[in-house]
Amino acid sequence: MRVIAFFTKNGNLRLDLVIWFFCCTTCLTLVQFDSSYGVSSMRKKPIAILLVIGVILAAIGGVLVGIGAAGMVTVTASGSVQATGTVSPAYLLGAGLAAIGGIFSLVAWIGALVATGKLGRWGWFVLVFLLSGLGVLIYLIGGPSVNSYVPAPNPY
Repeated sequence: MRVIAFFTKNGNLRLDLVIWFFCCTTCLTLVQFDSSYGVSSMRKKPIAILLVIGVILAAIGGVLVGIGAAGMVTVTASGSVQATGTVSPAYLLGAGLAAIGGIFSLVAWIGALVATGKLGRWGWFVLVFLLSGLGVLIYLIGGPSVNSYVPAPNPY
């Protein structure tokens, strides 16, 4: 009962907490750790899933923001554009979806950084860090994976 009370305020559902809870639980369920090589790192598959979900949500959000922004202005017969003074629900929904997509993409970027850092592949780390989203995509296509990690021989 306390969980339901946490997500409601004055009987209304708090969407900000529900969205944050959804993002966190989705990201945590996609993270898979592999300690068999002495490395705890996110695999490529969950990084790819997070990136695809993030890009799709951001694209849908961008379209909705455009539709909502178009609905917030009127064009008069003389051709001048005037703001209506109200915020369109499509604009708010689109901004929310774009923000959620950004969170998913950010988690994918951090996962790729952690994976390349734990593997000690510093060239890939710098590439992913500097190119962010494009770097993650390049890493997913041709970067090193946890499965191909071979630990260095122990000199002792």
